[in-house]
Amino acid sequence: IETTAAGDGFIEVRYCVSYGNAAMDVEVNGGGAQQIDLARTYSNPEYVPNEWRTIRIPITFQSGTNTIVITKAFGGQLWIDDVLFSTPDAAAAASAHVRDLTPEERDALITYLLSLDGTAFANLIGDINGDGNVNAVDIQLCILAVLGTPIDPTYNPDMNADDITNAIDIQTLINLVLAA
Repeated sequence: IETTAAGDGFIEVRYCVSYGNAAMDVEVNGGGAQQIDLARTYSNPEYVPNEWRTIRIPITFQSGTNTIVITKAFGGQLWIDDVLFSTPDAAAAASAHVRDLTPEERDALITYLLSLDGTAFANLIGDINGDGNVNAVDIQLCILAVLGTPIDPTYNPDMNADDITNAIDIQTLINLVLAA
């Protein structure tokens, strides 16, 4: 990983663990490995991962090239499907865009940004069809999407924004309906 500035950054790892707890070692620039404990996540009866978690690990970058090695230390079956690196350069670039927004300004900005891709902003989390209600109809649409049945392409049944529509999305939606 290249960075012009030395300093603090982080690694985010999206993972799933079955068969009990596990740990991974993170080594930066040949220094001692930092052991990161990972709790077991839920898997279906065929041990296919279907609960993913993200962990953020703070690290210190040196100026120039950085070598980061992530290895399994011990434990259950460990799947890693995404690793994100945030360097001091990235933090400096982002800080130029940070300012305090009022809640109203933040909501207006989010609404505007979401409108840029041509989709309507959903005021209700879980309102898949945009009718203003979170109910059994939305659950039915989510189930149809999980089963592979085509639904309106403007509908978004991905409740946890992981780009996968699965049983977790159905359960999240059911919990939203029951909580209402």
